[in-house]
Amino acid sequence: MGAAERRVRDEKLATLRAKKAAKADELARLDALPLATRYSELVQMSVDSLRDQLKKHKRLGQKGFTVSQPNRTAYVLQLQTLLLAADSYANDLAEGDSGISGRFVKRKAASAGGGKAKKKKASPGVTEYMGYTWTAEEEDDFEVEAIVGKVIADGATVYANQGKAKKGTELYRIVWKDYPPDLVWYEPKANISGDLIDVYEAQLDQEAKEEEEEAQAQRELDELEAEEEMPPP
Repeated sequence: MGAAERRVRDEKLATLRAKKAAKADELARLDALPLATRYSELVQMSVDSLRDQLKKHKRLGQKGFTVSQPNRTAYVLQLQTLLLAADSYANDLAEGDSGISGRFVKRKAASAGGGKAKKKKASPGVTEYMGYTWTAEEEDDFEVEAIVGKVIADGATVYANQGKAKKGTELYRIVWKDYPPDLVWYEPKANISGDLIDVYEAQLDQEAKEEEEEAQAQRELDELEAEEEMPPP
């Protein structure tokens, strides 16, 4: 190997090692980061802190961390959805309180036996779902705040308001604007703004690209380090 070729190789090796060290430092930082478990903690956090919380959840193997509107409100809603799913902050809220002000939807106090995720008519002109109620007129004002997840229906799983959707159907997990995020809701692509979906899918593609770039850098580093250990010809 010539001197120039060796110099280029050494510079590349140094760059890849620096990236690997920086990644290790970042993972160590996330490992040491305490997770918020109450809604009252989330609403006091900055955007960067909320983003770190989502990274930590992902680090722990949980999924569903891309939001279609990367702003503070969307991050809070996504994290609150995670906490609600785990009942992590139930003791931080008064009975019947969802943790967020709803524009029309009213949360009823939870019964001792809990509620089933089933949409039904509570009375003429009023819909009840997961302990929330609203009128037909109020339903016309529903607006998507953010997309916070995506699933491909398997034909067997019950997806909240959709029930057992046809196998292969793309369903987007959404949060309604000004409505509590524990109003779990899935909608097919046709029911959501194309712009919102385009932004969400672009973010998924970007995340996948970044993960592949990291994997490729690791493969290149492994190859160069293996060559370092080979005896000269």
